[in-house]
Parts: sequence; structure tokens; C-alpha cells
Amino acid sequence: MLEPSVQYRSVIRLTETRDIQSVNTTFLDILNSVIHGRFVLYVLQGIGRENRFVLSSEVNPFGPDAESILALFNPKAETRPSLPKDLRPFPLASVNGLHAVLIVDRKAQIQDEVFLNFIITVYCNQFNLVEACSYDALTGLMNRGEFDKKLYQLLDNHGQSNRRNEAVNSCLALLDVDHFKQINDRFGHLYGDEVLLLLGQQLPKVFREDDWLFRYGGEEFAIILRGVTEDQCEAILERARSAIEAYCFPQVGKVTVSIGYTYVDQIETSSGLISQADAALYYAKSNGRNQVQRYQALIDQGALEKGSEVVGDIDLF
Repeated sequence: MLEPSVQYRSVIRLTETRDIQSVNTTFLDILNSVIHGRFVLYVLQGIGRENRFVLSSEVNPFGPDAESILALFNPKAETRPSLPKDLRPFPLASVNGLHAVLIVDRKAQIQDEVFLNFIITVYCNQFNLVEACSYDALTGLMNRGEFDKKLYQLLDNHGQSNRRNEAVNSCLALLDVDHFKQINDRFGHLYGDEVLLLLGQQLPKVFREDDWLFRYGGEEFAIILRGVTEDQCEAILERARSAIEAYCFPQVGKVTVSIGYTYVDQIETSSGLISQADAALYYAKSNGRNQVQRYQALIDQGALEKGSEVVGDIDLF
């Protein structure tokens, strides 16, 4: 049995976490002190069009047997494989549903099983709390607070890569619904919210699995593309714009979006990147809407001056 002081510190560490990655990392550290033997943690994440189990541990020591266990928790699985006798699954669930699956070797020694069950409950509750603070309730995308964290993480990774003389290229884009005020005025705010909700469902389908999607505020969304070339940025964002234009929103019909983006190939400040993407978005909105504009290209064309602030009284909505 673990010492009470160890248990208390473990609970405090877990409840101090403020993002999903830290919750999972801290939970794994605690598991290492409780389980003496092989185990693996798979976390359920929304990726692209569906939820998928993602390996949270460094390695999977059980190979295909672990995949067989995960199939037991997949409602879409066509067959139900038998449970490997030498493995023990712990479904990690709360009132909000399944969060993860912990798989433990039956030969492993669990130092304190009562505490293990308790810390699993704490983990699920903390996961719920952090997730509620990280995602937008209407669209299901990551929220503005999570955007600030991810952008800081992106710039930190760029800084480290530059110090190692490695090339890590990314893109920050801002997407805004065209004439959104008119949608609210004509159809009502309820249908305006429906447009945002449906956009939250459509965007993960038109972007890549590794892209980060956020509801930036109001009818504006932010997208961070990682590990992309300049040509890929343009193609990915244009594909998204075109797909939204082609989609028929049930109540309001056709909706278009404008996108402004900046290519991140050097160290920038977060405020600088946001200002660049915002300037490109403003240009797109004020020059016909329903288009994709790149900040660097606008600078080269002389359409924008580097470092200039967005000014004017044009109606962006």
C-alpha cells in the first residue's frame, strides 16, 4: 500500500494540471509508481471525422493484443475479438463517457489497487474539467484559451528548431464567415448559431488530422497548419474555402468564408503572427470576400505595407 503522503501528492499533482496533454502525462507518471510491470494507456481523441484511440504511453508492449482489447470498446467494430487472457483492461470513464483504456499485464504487480481505482476516478474528473475549459461548447473546436497555448507551443518549437538549424514550417490562418450579421438579422441568432455549429462539424472534415482548429471568437475561426510548405498552405486553405462554399446549410443555404493567413518560417511573436493573419483576412473581406489571401504575398504585391495596422470602417460582417 502506498504511503498516504505519496497518495496526497499524486492527487495534488493531477488536479493542478491545466491541459489535456499534462493530465495524461501526469497520470502516466502516477501509474508508473503504482504499477510495477508492463502497461499501456490509450486515450480516446477526436481525429478528423471520428473518435480514435491514440497511444499515450511511449510504446505499446503488447502489440496486436492491445488492439484486440481496444476493439472491445469500439461500437463500430464488426466483430468482437476474445479478450487476451494475460491482459487486464481498465476502461477509464465518467458521466461524460469513455476517456481512455488502461491495459495492464496480469503479471504486473499493482502496489495499491484501491488507490489505483481512486486515482482513475480523479483522472477522469480532471479530464472532464480540463476538456470543458479547452473546447468551445457550440462548435466542439478548441477555444481561444487553447489557441493561445497552442500558438505559444508552436513558436517555442520553432525557436528550438531554429537553434538546432532544423526547418519547421507552419501556417496561421484566420477564417471569418462572410456577411454573418446579415445571417443573424435575416434568419435570427438561433440559425446563426446553427451555421457556427455546422462549421465546427465541417472544418475537421476538410482539414488534415494534424491541423489544429479553434473557434477564435464570434464567427471567426483560427487554424494552425504544421509541417507544411508554402504551396501546401495555399492548397489546403483553398480546399477548405471551396468545400464550405459548396456545402448547403439546411436553413440558410449557401455560406462563404474569407481566409487570411501568414506563413511561419522564422521566429515571430504571437501578437505579430495574429496581426499578419488578421491583416490578410481584412484585405480578403474588403476586396470581395470568399477568398484566401496570404500576408507575405500581399506585402510583395504592395497591397499591404509591412507592419501596417488594419484601419478603415468597412463592415466585415
